[in-house]
Amino acid sequence: MNEAINLLFEQRFGANHIKLFESRLDLVVALLTDKDSSFKLTDEERNSGDVYSKHRNRLQSYISQILSGAGTRKVTPEFTTALAMLINKKLEGIEGVDPKELSDKIMSSLLQSPVKLPEELEEYLNDFKEASYAAVFTSRPLELEANPNEIILRIRNATVDGICNYFLENSLLKQKFKYNLPTVQLGILFWRRLAYLLIKRLKADPNNLFDLKNYIEDVRLNNPIWQNEYLHKLKVIGINVDNSNDTGDSKLKKLVDEFLTYLNEKAILEVFETKEPVFVIPHIIFNPNESTKIKGYLFLDNKTEIIEVYKYRYRDLIGWKDNVWDTVKANKKTKSIPYIESIEDTVVLNFV
Repeated sequence: MNEAINLLFEQRFGANHIKLFESRLDLVVALLTDKDSSFKLTDEERNSGDVYSKHRNRLQSYISQILSGAGTRKVTPEFTTALAMLINKKLEGIEGVDPKELSDKIMSSLLQSPVKLPEELEEYLNDFKEASYAAVFTSRPLELEANPNEIILRIRNATVDGICNYFLENSLLKQKFKYNLPTVQLGILFWRRLAYLLIKRLKADPNNLFDLKNYIEDVRLNNPIWQNEYLHKLKVIGINVDNSNDTGDSKLKKLVDEFLTYLNEKAILEVFETKEPVFVIPHIIFNPNESTKIKGYLFLDNKTEIIEVYKYRYRDLIGWKDNVWDTVKANKKTKSIPYIESIEDTVVLNFV
């Protein structure tokens, strides 16, 4: 499944480095508007906001389901034909690229058997949703994996979901995150990658983008001095704050920068350089300050490049809390890595 996602939205082709589609929404729009697509809407349907939104959301949901690898929806002949047609139009005439071969490779990936996730991963995802605090210790954040497998994607998406919960009105649980990394440089890379993943999510789902804009407007309304303080901090580190020439991508990047800076300064999402020797085995601990609710997981690479997930026993977690967590919290050498230090005065949407 990862191969299909990579080919459709990530990989670039030819001398001009053309992508097939910028996002899932871009694919949906192409299917609904191309004159040769079986999904093409009439002019009347496209001009009716409600009708267009209904078709767009339904098709976007379908595409998300077939890309999930869960096997909940079948890949229809209609979709196969329409996708092959779009790929052929996009790549026809590009030297060294065979559109049919590429289409076949994508469909082969989509038709793979549903991924059977380890039982421990399902348990991890359920515990993650119920946790109010997550402490992460790792020397290689999963967010930095360039070619993530299905397990890494699930873990990573859960983190992005947890962050998005802060601007989704129907979300009840708001989690806090504390990442403990061995170097400042790794922390900066992590922040930039996290921003990139959030931008990808927002570009794929306009509804989430609308919710984020409303959230930022509410932050500015309820905290009158916030925006001025934030803009001042950007000026101090030499970041251009002139919005007059912003493109769509630039506006989106600045929106995400402000959102993550706000979460970071409110101690909701924090990254630290931690000098304690706790990075040999990557692990995530939920609710480490609450002895009755603490849970934890280890993540190990095996020889087949699959991440294995192991759950801590409760008695081991109590020992970990006393000997590791309390020591880390008390260590004055632990250094905060603010998000604002990772902001660049450029729009980088192809970070790997």
